[in-house]
Amino acid sequence: MDSLVHIDPDTQDLLFRAARTANTFSSDPVTEEQVRALYDLIRWAPTSMNAQPFRMVLAQSPAARERLLPYMSEGNRAKTASAPLVAILAADINFHEHLPQLAPYNPKAKDNFADDEM
Repeated sequence: MDSLVHIDPDTQDLLFRAARTANTFSSDPVTEEQVRALYDLIRWAPTSMNAQPFRMVLAQSPAARERLLPYMSEGNRAKTASAPLVAILAADINFHEHLPQLAPYNPKAKDNFADDEM
């Protein structure tokens, strides 16, 4: 727990002790400004060779959320349908395939990851 020493106790509580899964949502829309602010935080996450394996799809319209419902467990369908925005978060396990474009100065960069098992 030494690494948590650098995070103040209120932040520790917020992130690790008091955080819970949301089961209800405000009817307030999520603004583009809020989404951009969130993305601005996420994009600075640690990466390997500045290649971000993080992928995000946002479903904001009622039609987009409706398309998700068949893929949700029964207990999550109503919550998904009522949320003002649903973020689908994933990691691209083949992110290294993009390294020749992202790091053309290092043509063998993707070889460092090709045999990694996820």
